[in-house]
Amino acid sequence: MYNKIVLKNLQDTYAPVYSVQAHKDVINCIDGVAGRSEGCGAPEIVTGGKDGSVKVWDPRQKDKPVAVIETAEGEKKRECWTVAFGVPKGGHIVPHSAGCNYS
Repeated sequence: MYNKIVLKNLQDTYAPVYSVQAHKDVINCIDGVAGRSEGCGAPEIVTGGKDGSVKVWDPRQKDKPVAVIETAEGEKKRECWTVAFGVPKGGHIVPHSAGCNYS
């Protein structure tokens, strides 16, 4: 239940606009970007989970993330507690993950 993303229309909250099983465990953090302005890219959501992964979602693409960042096979998984979209020089929106310790 706490590992799903559910987007709803605020004028009709009974019918989800988008719903996806996002992580194997609890979602700890989430951020989004509207992407409606020219040059701002797609509308996307970034999530970080107790399963140690960071995922980028585009609600226009159903059932699977557009990008996944995970710990390497055999490495200890660490919970992710902070994610955020940012705009560095050059103007491209990229997800940042400050709480996952992937080094």
